[in-house]
Amino acid sequence: MRRLEKALEILLRPFPSGSLPMLLESGRQTVLMAKKRLFERIILRSVRSILSDLFNPNKSDNIQGQAVRQVVSGAVSTLADLICFKLFLVLGLPVLLAALCSVVLAGTINFCITRRYVFGQVERQNKSLRIQFLFYIPTVLVSAGLTQLILVVFNVWLGFGPMLVRISAVPVVYVWTVLSGKYIVFTKKKPIL
Repeated sequence: MRRLEKALEILLRPFPSGSLPMLLESGRQTVLMAKKRLFERIILRSVRSILSDLFNPNKSDNIQGQAVRQVVSGAVSTLADLICFKLFLVLGLPVLLAALCSVVLAGTINFCITRRYVFGQVERQNKSLRIQFLFYIPTVLVSAGLTQLILVVFNVWLGFGPMLVRISAVPVVYVWTVLSGKYIVFTKKKPIL
């Protein structure tokens, strides 16, 4: 019984001190309600933290905040990439050229969003805009190369549909873009390259 009281005391620490004997007397239903309130507190705190990280990029420099904002940034640029790719295909461009053009456009959009929104950088904070963009160009070229390679293998050689292959290439390109953005382009230390 002493262990149970000790466990309840730990669980109920956030509650006013006078309420502990009352809670212990009222039995199992109160324990369940206390657990529910504690669970709700944890969930609400997590949701608040994520929303804060999402909408206040300059206030949260932690990896969790950057990851949440990177997902949003990646979703916007991926959507732009796929829309441009489909549009270029409709306009009659060859698959590989349509993919190259859409990756370059989406890469430019991603640079603008990532620089400002994910890493919260303004004009003269770390490296100048031109230097960061020069470091970002190889990232876009590697992304385009990965996309082209995946398209050649799965669309040209194996005959899968271009849109299916293009959507399948997104996770590979996303991982590359996130890692290169964090450790090469928008780093606060001296760049690796």
